[in-house]
Amino acid sequence: LAARFLKHKHGTMVMSLQLQGLAWSVLLVLPLQADKSCEVGASLSEEIATLRAAPPGFLTKLGDAYAARQVLDGRKLRLAPAEVLNCSAPPKEKGKQASGVVDEWPWRSKADITIFSGPYKKEHRVILQFPSTWPHRPPVVRFGSKISSPYLWQDEDDHISVANRLLEVELAREAQKHEGTSVLKVLNVLHSMLRKPISEKTESHQWSQLASSFKKDIQVVRKYRKKRKHGFLFTVRGFTAKDQPHPVEPALRAALANITGWVDREAARTRLLASGVVHEILPGMVYSFAVFTKQFCEILMEEVQNFHATGLPARRPNSMNNYGVILNEIGLEPLMFAIQDEVIQPLSAVLFPKEGSELESHHAFTVRYKGGEDTHLDVHTDDSDVTFNVNIFGDYEGCPLVFCGIVGAPDHRHFHTAYTHRLGVAVMHSGRHRHGAEDITRGERVNLIIWSYSYNFRQSAASRKKHKREKGPPDLRCLSYTHDRDFGRFKEYPIGKRKKFFGQGWCPKRGSEYDGFIPEVPDKPKAWARGDL
Repeated sequence: LAARFLKHKHGTMVMSLQLQGLAWSVLLVLPLQADKSCEVGASLSEEIATLRAAPPGFLTKLGDAYAARQVLDGRKLRLAPAEVLNCSAPPKEKGKQASGVVDEWPWRSKADITIFSGPYKKEHRVILQFPSTWPHRPPVVRFGSKISSPYLWQDEDDHISVANRLLEVELAREAQKHEGTSVLKVLNVLHSMLRKPISEKTESHQWSQLASSFKKDIQVVRKYRKKRKHGFLFTVRGFTAKDQPHPVEPALRAALANITGWVDREAARTRLLASGVVHEILPGMVYSFAVFTKQFCEILMEEVQNFHATGLPARRPNSMNNYGVILNEIGLEPLMFAIQDEVIQPLSAVLFPKEGSELESHHAFTVRYKGGEDTHLDVHTDDSDVTFNVNIFGDYEGCPLVFCGIVGAPDHRHFHTAYTHRLGVAVMHSGRHRHGAEDITRGERVNLIIWSYSYNFRQSAASRKKHKREKGPPDLRCLSYTHDRDFGRFKEYPIGKRKKFFGQGWCPKRGSEYDGFIPEVPDKPKAWARGDL
């Protein structure tokens, strides 16, 4: 009964979220096969192949259909069982299907659609999650960036835009009208809603207002279009343009190809680390690998310098770095999605399965360290699920990247290792890993950083930070003047920092302090904090 109920009611995202926890828990004990999910996958793959052969003009790129590597079950994360992943595995890995597998497993694909005129003029990343009832029910739709639209709501914490009820109803209407929908019909609706209101009568004014707001948000992108130095960088296809040298080092491409279509995650991880291309800086936590060719680093750096030369406004990349540029805000968002697709996602799915199995959006920027500007970066954690950090320019000394522990862990303020950047070589780690860049002593260093986000992970209970009691006083290299309540007990504040940060720290969280902890400023009594005194 529960299985039939889910099939009947799985039409909209809201309903599926309400039913998901109950339905999965019941289905787990039923002796079902993965056959139905595999049938959906086979149908989708065939449809996508046909669409790629004769794509509509607005479709810039359409990704493969694949069994979701991870789903959100209520607030719990579930990784895909091998029986489902086996549907799309290479023949050499395909084996006998086992019983007891939920056949309601969803499939996914990503698409890039281009709007050629109007306020939404740019490439847009779309994430599609197809239910087992496809094509009789439409997919769940999310956009990989923040878009002001009457058909989407922006999730600020997840850095993504999610289909709202208006869009869900329109997609469902299309499916009912034709007794089933298709990938092309879904994409046509998404393309249309960014060109004009779906309903002129009821949504015209709201559409115009929000479209004007979005146009204002991307005004720097629009102004920079005619001033670009390397135009091929500004489309998702440009990353692997046929008339340009491949930007990724051949050894890494070979290592990634060797784990394509994996079914056994641990076996894929073993092959990856055995390749000699990906190195564990900290076992299970921090990895390094040569990723970009010297030529690509030079081209990307030339584009960044070209933008700075225009004098167009650029917001600081984050709350701690003052020198750099947010690449999405100058039109390089498609290129960053391409890097995420080609490099970050396949690595994250194997190395960081909880946070990185399904990456959907990102925040990409450059940072610059130089005497007289930002000379260091105080230890911190990132607002990311997986961080990709690669050096693209530098003739410098000093400025090592210091790694401590995972936020909330007993050793999160204890030193683990120091990493030295090299041109074209990336380091990748969880955003929750405390780290910082120590002082540069000579020259200049510029890095590209991509913070990747997982909607599934951020909606799950696993994303909640838990703080355990610290096992002892912090190591000096892992102290933060920005965040730590006891910084002044161990070190002098850097010049110009004491006035802003003294007594403003929050770490360690109250109740998680090590034995003998003394804050630099006495804690306020609880009654004082409540306002009773």
